[in-house]
Amino acid sequence: MIDGVRREGNDKSDNTLAMMRAYSINLLNQAFKEYYFKHTAMVEAPDAIQEREFGYSRFDGTMIRHLSIRDRNELIALLIMNVPADVYCSAAYYTSPTRPMEEKGLKAADLIFDIDVKELKPRCSSMHDIHLCEECLEPVDDTSSMCGCGSRRVNHVTIPCDECISLGKREVKKLAGMLEDDFGVDEDNIKVYFSGNYGFHVYVKGRYTLLDSAARSEVVNYLLGRGVADAIRKRYGRKVREEIRGKGKSKRGKRSIERDKDKGKKDDDSNNATTAAIYGYDDLKHSDGNSNSNSNDGSIVYIPRSILAADGGYGWIGRIGRYLAASAHVSMKSIEDAILALSVRIDPNVTIDMHRIFRLPGTLNSKSSLAKVPLPRLSDIDSFNPLIDACLISDREVDVYVINAPRFTLKGNSFGPYTHEEVKLPLYAASYLICKGIAYAKRKY
Repeated sequence: MIDGVRREGNDKSDNTLAMMRAYSINLLNQAFKEYYFKHTAMVEAPDAIQEREFGYSRFDGTMIRHLSIRDRNELIALLIMNVPADVYCSAAYYTSPTRPMEEKGLKAADLIFDIDVKELKPRCSSMHDIHLCEECLEPVDDTSSMCGCGSRRVNHVTIPCDECISLGKREVKKLAGMLEDDFGVDEDNIKVYFSGNYGFHVYVKGRYTLLDSAARSEVVNYLLGRGVADAIRKRYGRKVREEIRGKGKSKRGKRSIERDKDKGKKDDDSNNATTAAIYGYDDLKHSDGNSNSNSNDGSIVYIPRSILAADGGYGWIGRIGRYLAASAHVSMKSIEDAILALSVRIDPNVTIDMHRIFRLPGTLNSKSSLAKVPLPRLSDIDSFNPLIDACLISDREVDVYVINAPRFTLKGNSFGPYTHEEVKLPLYAASYLICKGIAYAKRKY
């Protein structure tokens, strides 16, 4: 252990820690600058770049926003000259991107979904995540909000593993499937990015940029399965058998995201406009003629084989039917469980807020030093490994002091575990731990 690195409440320890923090910022600045020199091709200039708002943060925590950039060359120059900790670009297209928010003149915005693996509550997180006191630099039990030293400044450090990444991929696949099957989005209009830290961003291009916040809210409600169980209760009643009139699948079951916005339709038989897409058929005839009878959570709902069939039915009814295809009868409890399993765990506020800024693709994330990188194709998601494909810092060795780190893997190499010790690490691994706040550069580079 380095003398004085642990916080002992004396001037020597404070001075040593402050010096190592300065060394760490200097090292990250070098690593990020080297990346932007070598990997300019990775940086993506957005469509209609002059209509976007840009911003970036420095390693000292300051944030610069409301910037306008003319072209890709100016963007690359900004990265190399300023070496930002994080770089952001608006999802929105503005008439005047440098003006205050209320004066920018919103024209449209990319439709973007955020999947945060941490919100999925991975079961493996207790094996590799760390809760570290920012005062005494000692680990804190994950069930406690206070360190033994009395401080409440506890930092939750996420160290994703392959299992965590797989959880995020599962949500991406569910989201892409619902966008394609239920909303008619072409796969070519879906672009998936690893966020650079602990999740994925899914962009939907094309005409969907014209959706307003209200329409985006309806899309979010649909994907989250909000109101589906209640709509099924109202529609089917206690013991109702469906009879489908006509042949084939209804055109109404596979509609674009803009169906209600463009047509101005209102479905009086549902809780909201989103519910209209739940059923997936034009005509539903109930054998008892009562579509509004109530049912309890444990009541039986009869769903016909035509919907249970794997190739039958669009929307939530078809999706639930296929999920429960092995059951002749299903209870409301099993339907609710199916909705929970089939819904997509996205951050609703991210999608609804048209003014939100997102990390620029191809730039580094200061929480990990990994890059926000795209999947070449949606079909590549299973083979994509962000702990390799997004780890692009160089491998020259540096000396670091690691406070506390579990075993972790980057670029196919395993490191750790470490507890209050000096180690030599390749720069990509050292930068990763420093960005996580659990290591410091030992000297100036």
